[in-house]
Amino acid sequence: MTIPPRVRVFFALSIPDTVKTSMEKLMGDIKKVTRHHAIRWTTLDNLHITLQFIGEMQVEHVPLLLENVSERLKKGVTLPALTFGKLNLFPSPFRPRVIVLEMGAHPELATLAKTIGDGIEATSYPVEKRLFRAHMTLGRIKQPKSLNMNFINMIKVPELTPLNVEEIVLFRSDPHPDGSHYTEISRLALT
Repeated sequence: MTIPPRVRVFFALSIPDTVKTSMEKLMGDIKKVTRHHAIRWTTLDNLHITLQFIGEMQVEHVPLLLENVSERLKKGVTLPALTFGKLNLFPSPFRPRVIVLEMGAHPELATLAKTIGDGIEATSYPVEKRLFRAHMTLGRIKQPKSLNMNFINMIKVPELTPLNVEEIVLFRSDPHPDGSHYTEISRLALT
């Protein structure tokens, strides 16, 4: 496979298969309630929790990016077992674009995102300045005006296995008509 000179990349937490199975059931429950084609659902293989989205970068800068982020992670970022929160609409219920499953209250995730952001900035790429909101995107709403948003209150999120995190993943994102495809570039261990 040929790699283009510029790639879209992001750092994320990958989701284990046990959690993906639970997500499949939850997404199925939402589909039954919404019964609408205005939502493009995330494939199970694409489920993740984004920590930092870089966007496009020169492919030759990827090794330096990994080195810079890895150096910052060596200072010691540990995460507790991560719990999941409630379903929500982002960026807001009044302007919904995505259906998300929020993460529980874990300030350590924001610290991890900032640590990764420091490595990104050391590679001379900008980072997102908005408040970090840890979540997993379940679906993208293509036509919000044609969808009754009250469904979000009708779904009960099942008890989900906490997520034990020992590494982060740098993914490459390739746009496709049916949604982006993600390819793992590298894994970095948390110490």
